[in-house]
Amino acid sequence: MILTIDFDKAKLLKITPIDYFFLECIKNNIPVDTMVSTGYLQELGYLNLDSTSVSVKYLEFFNRKEYRTFEDVYNLYPVKGGKRVLKAKAIATSDGDYCLKKFKIYQRTNINIADNMYKGLMNEIFLRNKNNSQEYQQDIRTWFNQRTWEKYQDLEIEKPVERIKRI
Repeated sequence: MILTIDFDKAKLLKITPIDYFFLECIKNNIPVDTMVSTGYLQELGYLNLDSTSVSVKYLEFFNRKEYRTFEDVYNLYPVKGGKRVLKAKAIATSDGDYCLKKFKIYQRTNINIADNMYKGLMNEIFLRNKNNSQEYQQDIRTWFNQRTWEKYQDLEIEKPVERIKRI
């Protein structure tokens, strides 16, 4: 059996990769010595009190997550930035082919690359709209080559709550 340890999932759970490894071993019924603080994992609600099975909270954490795809990222990317064209509208173009090739290369090292790209792009678009700097958005090929999403993916941005206007 091959057990893949995804550091991004451990980060989402706010636990160390060793804790995540321990939980995955228990989930898959792989015998493992207790090498982590089971009390800590029980406090977080990821491990049952008997320390022999993972909790429902741990199992549901990843079932409710929506996974993104290359198409989601490509379609979210703006077509125009100011007066410049940033990408072709259709995926079946040279822009789409080039970006898909790069995406597959990046996906070899990180299986959650589409989620990271999507989050980074959402943050970048929000900040550019807030600062009115859409004309400085990179062309999609440059964005893929320079891995620009990495600058924005870890930002915690509080988006303002839309207010209801009374008429």
